[in-house]
Amino acid sequence: MKTPLYNALIEYSKHKKPFHMPGHKLGTFGDMKQLDFTALDVTEANGLDNLYEAEGIIKEAMQEMSRFYGAQSTTFLTNGSTAGILASLMTICKPGDKVLIARNCHHSVWHALILIGAVPIYIQPEYNEDFGLMGVIAKETISQALDLYPEVKGAIIVSPTYEGIVSDVKGIAEVLHEQDKVLIVDEAHGAHFVVNEAFPESSVLQGADLVIQSMHKTLPTLTQSALLHRGTNKINEDELIKNLRLVQTSSPSYVMMSLMDYMRGYIESHRTKIKKSYIVPLEKMRVELSKMRKLKLLELPSSMYDQSKIVIFTNGSGIDGYTLGQYLEERYDIVAEAMLPHLIILMTTLADNEQTLTYLEKALRAIDEELFLNQSIASDDRYSKLIGPILSQVDNVKKGKLSPREVYYKEARLTPIDRCLDRICAQQIMLYPPGVPIICLGERISKVHIDLIKQYRDRLKGLEIVDSQIHCKVL
Repeated sequence: MKTPLYNALIEYSKHKKPFHMPGHKLGTFGDMKQLDFTALDVTEANGLDNLYEAEGIIKEAMQEMSRFYGAQSTTFLTNGSTAGILASLMTICKPGDKVLIARNCHHSVWHALILIGAVPIYIQPEYNEDFGLMGVIAKETISQALDLYPEVKGAIIVSPTYEGIVSDVKGIAEVLHEQDKVLIVDEAHGAHFVVNEAFPESSVLQGADLVIQSMHKTLPTLTQSALLHRGTNKINEDELIKNLRLVQTSSPSYVMMSLMDYMRGYIESHRTKIKKSYIVPLEKMRVELSKMRKLKLLELPSSMYDQSKIVIFTNGSGIDGYTLGQYLEERYDIVAEAMLPHLIILMTTLADNEQTLTYLEKALRAIDEELFLNQSIASDDRYSKLIGPILSQVDNVKKGKLSPREVYYKEARLTPIDRCLDRICAQQIMLYPPGVPIICLGERISKVHIDLIKQYRDRLKGLEIVDSQIHCKVL
């Protein structure tokens, strides 16, 4: 029987040690392998309720989830956080409305703008020169944007970022609420914050009006399992559900919904066990990794940073993030969440334990020792130097600038990237993960953009990931 995808996944699960999403880590969390998923795969049969008109068991399960997170109400999502982002923006915006968009948002935000016909006002995350990372959105940035554009409906920000950095959501919410604006937080990577005090406080508890979480990213549920929380009563729940029906499947998965319900109950019943088996070994591993001499662990106060993310910088080590990822997989079967020019991201979750975390620690420290002994290898940090400038060039929307919807429906043509200078970009260009656009719809392509794209292309080509030619749709 020829089943190439199935066979490849079974082989992968036998040999690889995932430090990437989804959070169940190939079903190694709790009693997940003993669950009968086929018994959960049903439809809106008599007595089994309906997600969009929940009155019975689904309503009860969502109320339990809402209590667990401290939300006013919670809705299950079975098309991922993308569905929650689309529905949230559709609820607060109408065609022509302006909304503040953090420039490090996921590309699904621009999909929402295309569907709505809304106009983005970009706000810039702070750039950390030491780390070469886009970080927090400052509440002062929000305040300044509101002074310039008092007509905006609200703002959408990312907290935590893909690398785990958390913004002052409470302060941002206060600034927006003072002017009767809405705050949406893409907390896709923070569904686990509620599990233990070692993690930052969730945006749900800090005044955000709408919070979207990918439960599958950091907790043991199936891919596309997510949550949409109302943190306040500012947003009408019926309007939210009405818009969710437009963008999410009419046959939401009972497997996903029931597993989210089950895992919420399991976590609540096993908090002490989880702390002992995961939180304590995680903290111990971070202490050991901080001792590395060439590779550097990202370390920030726990209130500002998600400690479950293991971000390792390669600047000055003689290798880049791609090479470190190759070493880990080829030598130790460890698969990273993301390999980038100057860093690597490894995700730990509740499915990890002392054994898996110790294995990761020893692998990284062994590589670090090897790099220390090979000081002759030159360091190349040109990639990280481009990450900051590339986003800082983004201008706010000016009168007459095309909206993402207008750009999307205009006639465009594919053009070699070397011939795109000063042209208007008619597509999103991004690395995936994390899915944050390097260039957005409607932005003018600069030499910095072109250089960055070509450098990524050259590095990835060496790994046989991309073809040598890059084309871009331009107006």
